[in-house]
Amino acid sequence: RTIAIDIAKNYLNHLDSNAIIFSNGDNDTYPLWYAQEVEGERPDVRNVNTSLLNIDWYINQIKQQVYDAAPVPSLLTHDFYKGNTKNTSDGVVLVDFSMRRKSAKEAIKEIKKSNTCPGKIYIPIDTVNKINININRGGLASGDIALLDILANFNWERPLYFISSQQTLSTFDGIEKYIVKEGAVQKLIAYQSTIDVDKSYDLLMNKYNYGNFSDNNLNYDYYSDRSLSQFRIPFIYTLQQTMNQNDTIRSINISNKYFDNMPKASTGLMEFASINLLNPYIKYRVKDRYHIISDLTNEHIKQFEHLKLIDLNGDAQRLFINSIQKIITLNDLIINNEDEEILLIKDKINDIIPSIEIELENEPAVIQFKSSKNQKERQRIFNNSISVQLYNSILSKRQKEKENEMKLEQKEKEAQAETERE
Repeated sequence: RTIAIDIAKNYLNHLDSNAIIFSNGDNDTYPLWYAQEVEGERPDVRNVNTSLLNIDWYINQIKQQVYDAAPVPSLLTHDFYKGNTKNTSDGVVLVDFSMRRKSAKEAIKEIKKSNTCPGKIYIPIDTVNKINININRGGLASGDIALLDILANFNWERPLYFISSQQTLSTFDGIEKYIVKEGAVQKLIAYQSTIDVDKSYDLLMNKYNYGNFSDNNLNYDYYSDRSLSQFRIPFIYTLQQTMNQNDTIRSINISNKYFDNMPKASTGLMEFASINLLNPYIKYRVKDRYHIISDLTNEHIKQFEHLKLIDLNGDAQRLFINSIQKIITLNDLIINNEDEEILLIKDKINDIIPSIEIELENEPAVIQFKSSKNQKERQRIFNNSISVQLYNSILSKRQKEKENEMKLEQKEKEAQAETERE
């Protein structure tokens, strides 16, 4: 099992020179530290852990040279953060939304001078273009300020990468338009984009390793699942792009790579990609891969049948609903495929749908939804409950089938009447 070092190398080894990569928690940070400190991987890259960025000693640490990695760019000194006073209600930096929009550098100077930050700032791209940012909270603690200090002073000289840009940059609205996905990381760039499809494809297909989990004899535990989940995500969004481009070959290649390297027929809560990755096999009728569709169907049905017999709560309950969702999603995906092997899968799913409907009817949210007479309340319950959404999906599909049957009967009657007139 090589998951820890694989994910570290996947993150590090394909970054631009002299990069900064922001990580968030234990599972993405510790592998990076091990790879750099023990195995000497990418000594030019500086890792910044945002969970520690609220602590004065850590902010001071990232401002020092480490191996070949230069200090992070910044203006504020250790005295500003000393004692972690910015993390208290008395010391927090207040955000003033009435100020004119200022550059991020001007904002840092304002913070240093008055302990106040403008609510509207920008990062200059060149002499003409800029990234407008709106701060979405009323006060900034040390971590927000330290991050803003880096954004204000990197001057497009240090590439900035994020393992989760959505989490790291959550305070700064507007900057996400300039984040591009490159495989399992995201990069801040000087133009608006969403994904570098060619680079992501190359990373997934040719550069990344996946913990050797194609070997079914390896122990696949909770933390392996968590770590590997971050590498399931880029398969989803890269496949979406190749499918949108009608790129049959690359779409099938992506799915093949995924299923050849990920744990077989995995159905856990953090396994949210496999059903979507079946899409090329179904759409392009890749018959030698139909066994994967069958295996996943069987596993989700088996999981559903087992869990419905148990009193559930917490993750077990979420796993139960997750299996129902995957079965219904799969049923929708295969609806237009009439190949013999797929018809057998449809039969299995159709056999289990009545049982699924009964289980969903007993879900508290569904009971509440059905009993409520208030439309706004019903809408609120629907929006907040996957159980209700799945239940309504089954009912809607059945209603549509009835309508189609009635239309077909009407056409047959009309045809019969026309025949009799003739």
